Amino acid sequence: MKSTYEEYMNEKVAFAQKHNKKADCRVYTSPMVNNRYHKEYCWDDGHEWCEVTELIQEKVEVTAHGIKFEVPVDFWRTEFWSTENSISKFLFEK
Repeated sequence: MKSTYEEYMNEKVAFAQKHNKKADCRVYTSPMVNNRYHKEYCWDDGHEWCEVTELIQEKVEVTAHGIKFEVPVDFWRTEFWSTENSISKFLFEK
C-alpha cells in the first residue's frame, strides 16, 4: 500500500509516542549496500518500527508534443512496518 510522507510521519510519531517517545528507543542503521539500507527503532517494551530504504528505478510515461514515451526515473522507496502492524506500506520520494 502506498503512503504519503504526511501519513508516514503521522504513523511513525504516533507509534513513538505510544511507546515512550523516541528518546527512549535505540536506533540501529545498517550500512548502505547496493543502494539499500535498513533502520530499526527498538523500544524497551519490545516494540519495533522497521524501515527498509532503497533506490529503485521506475519507468514513467510522459507525453511531450503529443508523443507518449517512457523515461526511467530514480526514486527512494521506503518500506515500513511495526510490531503492531506487520502490513508493509511504501513511501516513494524522488
